[in-house]
Amino acid sequence: MKQFYTILMILFLFGCADPKIDGSSEEQLKSSIEDVKQSLDAEKQKEFEESLMFIAMQNLDFGNILQSDMNPDQLVEDYLNQVKDEIDGKSASEIITKAEELRTELEREQRRQALEEIQELEEKKKEADLAKQELSNFEVSRSRFYKQEDTFRDQPVIELTVRNNTEYAISRAYFKGTYATPERQVPWLVEEFNYSISGGLEPGEEQSWSLAPNPYSEWGDLEERSDAILTIEVTRLDGPDGEALFDAQGLSSFEEERLNELKSKYFDSDEL
Repeated sequence: MKQFYTILMILFLFGCADPKIDGSSEEQLKSSIEDVKQSLDAEKQKEFEESLMFIAMQNLDFGNILQSDMNPDQLVEDYLNQVKDEIDGKSASEIITKAEELRTELEREQRRQALEEIQELEEKKKEADLAKQELSNFEVSRSRFYKQEDTFRDQPVIELTVRNNTEYAISRAYFKGTYATPERQVPWLVEEFNYSISGGLEPGEEQSWSLAPNPYSEWGDLEERSDAILTIEVTRLDGPDGEALFDAQGLSSFEEERLNELKSKYFDSDEL
């Protein structure tokens, strides 16, 4: 009699077991998913559907689909087989747990990538700050803007006197020019330009240049004013090999916004 009750208990437990997804065929997959869903209350049904969708999306690689030479039908079949393998034989609770594990793994990877990007942007800022210190050794002692009369259109001229107080020979210098009237808050022009130095500028050397920007550029449209002053900021210096020695460009406005967003989204202030 005791053995009979044991058999009844086993059969009862088997009959009460959570229904599982059957991925043996497409028809079985659809019907078993519906059976699993119907065994749940309304709240769990929603969680189950969201978990199934999340698992399915994790197996979808749009980049691989776009780059693959395979037949589209074959790609779809392979994708469906991957999803089937992920969910076959699983109950609703196992599907929900699987989705939670995948979300945790995804969040961990996103956090890792965010930290890596933050470090890259912070390093770029740091390098720009150090570059500004070095660039201050490339002295602009004189700067002037004026127009020369010409037959068709007046020629803008930028006169500069510079001295190389760095330890390196400079092949090209990059500048940001600001033409402004001291009493006015808004400059007449803020424009970047650069100059390739013929023969370079060795450490300790000084040169004066008369640069002629394109008459049809912003400089050409600029009106010469008796009350305005041209101030020059050195933004980058290239060495003898043409590569940047110092670059104070720093972060763009988008990169600054991106950096702040990553910090606030993934990390507390005391974590960085």
